[in-house]
Amino acid sequence: MSATQYSQSNPPREAGWSTVFIIAGAGVVSAFQVGKAPMALGTVQLDLGLSLVVVSWLISAFAIVGAIVGAPVGLAADRIDTKRMVVGGLALQALGAGLGGASTGVELLMLSRVIEGLGFMAVFVAGPTMIFAIVARRVQHRAIAVWATVMPVGMTVVMLAAPLLTLLGWRGFWLLNSAILFAYAVFFVFSIPPSVRMSVVPSDTLFL
Repeated sequence: MSATQYSQSNPPREAGWSTVFIIAGAGVVSAFQVGKAPMALGTVQLDLGLSLVVVSWLISAFAIVGAIVGAPVGLAADRIDTKRMVVGGLALQALGAGLGGASTGVELLMLSRVIEGLGFMAVFVAGPTMIFAIVARRVQHRAIAVWATVMPVGMTVVMLAAPLLTLLGWRGFWLLNSAILFAYAVFFVFSIPPSVRMSVVPSDTLFL
């Protein structure tokens, strides 16, 4: 038996498949932000006159942010309500996408990618944690399998939206993503029940 185990301060988990798919949807729209950059790379480079070095930094921004803040965000998930973390992550990505769409130079665009990366990390850390916290045990393992598909699904959907990039331009495409993220954050607030707050307690206290 491990030294510590998670206990719940709220009633047993009741959330089912509808909640699972809503949480997964947050991951899908977050994955859009990963897929949009490579897709629009040529257009952005021509519009802003970017060098290949700068372009490579824009593409790798999410990976760099993840390497730097992944562990702190993971630790924060133990202390912050996971629902708030997902909503905050969606809001950060919406802000970043909006700033990116309004950028006229590389500095603001780079900053926007960093902000998006922070929001992305928040969603991808809190999402599976939330599934374990509020989803009924009978569907929990299958729910995590659903979560595992959010990256390929999101990347595929955003690639299929390539005609919109041509129609709206890359800035319009960024602003569309910002609107989608903001709308999904609002939807998430009203659709997901409050997270079960998890606390770590000594394992022997569970048998008292």
